[in-house]
Amino acid sequence: KNVVFLPYNARAEKEYLFRRLKEHGRINLLTQNRVFSFRSRDYQNNEIFYERLEALRADDFTNLEKYLYEIEASLSMFSKPKFILNYQPSGQEIEALKRFMERTSLPVVLEIDAPGYRPVILGYSYIFSSLEKLLPLEVMFSKAVLDYEVLSVYSDSILKESISVGKLDNLIYRTTLDASKGRFEVLLKLQREGSVLSKSIIINANRPEEPQILKITNKGDVSSVLDLFYNIKTVPPGAFKIENLYKYPLIIIDGIPIEEIDTLSSNLLREVYLRGISSIFFIADSPGFGKRGDNPVLEEILPVILSARTLKYLPAMGILILLDVSASMGGEKLSLAKLSTLELIKNLKNTDLVSILTFWDKYEYLNDFKEKSLLMGDTGVEPLVARGGTDLYIALEDGLERLLKLNIDEKHIIILSDGETRDRNFEPLLRKAREEKITISVIGVGERINTKLLNKIAVDTGGNFFRVDSADEIPAVIFEDRKNITRSHFAEEDFSIKDAFGNKIASVSGMNLYTPKEGRVMLYSNEFDDPLFILEERGNKPILMFTSDIYGYYTEDFFENSSVISTFQTLLESLITEEAVRVRVTESSGAVTITIRSEELLNPGIVVYRDNSLIEEKSFNRGAFGYFSMQMKLPVRGNYTVIITDRGESVVRFPLFVSGTMEGREISSLIESTRFKTPGYKLIHPETLWLYLFFIACVFVTYLFRRGYFFHRGKV
Repeated sequence: KNVVFLPYNARAEKEYLFRRLKEHGRINLLTQNRVFSFRSRDYQNNEIFYERLEALRADDFTNLEKYLYEIEASLSMFSKPKFILNYQPSGQEIEALKRFMERTSLPVVLEIDAPGYRPVILGYSYIFSSLEKLLPLEVMFSKAVLDYEVLSVYSDSILKESISVGKLDNLIYRTTLDASKGRFEVLLKLQREGSVLSKSIIINANRPEEPQILKITNKGDVSSVLDLFYNIKTVPPGAFKIENLYKYPLIIIDGIPIEEIDTLSSNLLREVYLRGISSIFFIADSPGFGKRGDNPVLEEILPVILSARTLKYLPAMGILILLDVSASMGGEKLSLAKLSTLELIKNLKNTDLVSILTFWDKYEYLNDFKEKSLLMGDTGVEPLVARGGTDLYIALEDGLERLLKLNIDEKHIIILSDGETRDRNFEPLLRKAREEKITISVIGVGERINTKLLNKIAVDTGGNFFRVDSADEIPAVIFEDRKNITRSHFAEEDFSIKDAFGNKIASVSGMNLYTPKEGRVMLYSNEFDDPLFILEERGNKPILMFTSDIYGYYTEDFFENSSVISTFQTLLESLITEEAVRVRVTESSGAVTITIRSEELLNPGIVVYRDNSLIEEKSFNRGAFGYFSMQMKLPVRGNYTVIITDRGESVVRFPLFVSGTMEGREISSLIESTRFKTPGYKLIHPETLWLYLFFIACVFVTYLFRRGYFFHRGKV
């Protein structure tokens, strides 16, 4: 049974597709990387069919290879796939069809129903390098061009020259263009008596003055120190969704709180960095930049942990301690909980406001909120004994209300309990805590605890969940919770700044205090070894972080130091300067070929992006004398960003425009499609051949037994 597949692309006419639908009864259209099925009985007239087609978006041109795996999954073992193509497939597509036939063991029918092949303009090719200002362009014609008399060439609507077609050198037109213009349109007009044939070619080239650095900021057009030395494109935070990030070797995230960067944009930044495509430079110039847990995706790649190494500069916090003294906490559990409470208070800042609330099936405050320095030695925890049932809900409800009345920015609750409490719906309380930005950490005490409830309370409110089974674990748990739960402090005071060799070079009057991750490089730090300028070395595209501002507000003295400016310039220059590789781009019918030459490259590859989405990723084929080439079929006419990589590092990037109007086809593809034959029998896959042979042998042996070849009837 034939299963018919047709491409729905710019060449496909609605009338032709409807005729094919009626002819075969059912067809499958290939477009937008999906397969859409149509049955003739569902479309009694062509108007309904045309309306359905209008709802689909046709490809500019089809890459059959991208559809074959989805098609393979939809076929049965008795199917006979038939591909009716309205274009000449490439050699690569023919080979993919052969592999498809080998994988599926199905006889594939290939019918090429393309219009008469008499192209005029076969393709074009140009060469560029970042070091060259002129861009050589070649346009290749077929012999059909000789039917015309004059070729007129326009560059951006300005007539460049008109020549006689007979003067073309081997049917090739050659010219040079000014690469510094960046983007230009070349219009080719072939003229003869009574007719004109026009084709346009759009070429994108890197302009020397085009920005190589993208700064995403909420500070508008205010110039930073870096703007004095570099041509930087500045965009607002919303540009994540519209700006082509892969175009820039360096992306600066200037003071944007990381919790305001959505998941899609965060994943995009992470991919840009981990693929070695671009460096990312985070500027953390305010307390609002972030704390641990604000954005796990970005925190994974930051060179610092978003918490301070000490409590000294953290802001004061209002802390309510809920201590479970119910009967289920009797014995060793309660002793451990009381010890944990005392250690907790000991490890808080002297200026933290602390209140202790005990609960069982009722609740009682041991003290109102007071500074930790006034509470030490008078906590009232030691004489507590276990009693009654457990109702955590009523204690947490009243504790939240009391904490909300406290006049302090940072508020936190710590629960010490085994979680064995009355069955309640805690969601309203947790929602209220989230809305009021009150975090709740939970310390599960003892071996038997209600992990599900206690963990939910912590996770849903942005707190931490710890489990304490022995007194040895208490100090570390308490200190980590107090250090990590607060938003890291931007200390507005004078810090002495030293370079990587320990030399004092300047000062800053304010900076964020973060903990450097192990193995990162601190170029500048304060006298307490808190990083000011830190990076992670990862190939030629590291990730960087500066923990103060780049506008001179806190850093005026720092940026007045010439050695600092020299260090910044040397480092950033190395990030945005890419190799001067000569690249040849050739476009023919639906295919783009990239050729490069370099003695330095070992195993180059190519990645292609469109609208921040990965379109193609391939390796180059090695040729002689340092040449590498590859061919790809890009699915849509328009702009792309091409990045050439080698050993996991980006080497050069350039913009590419696919015109999609060239007519040249590969000679090899014409030969291969002519040779492509459909087997007249069901193919047997080599891996299953033994099953067929075994079945045939069994039938044959059964026949012999029935005929009595192995024994006479009645005798064994």
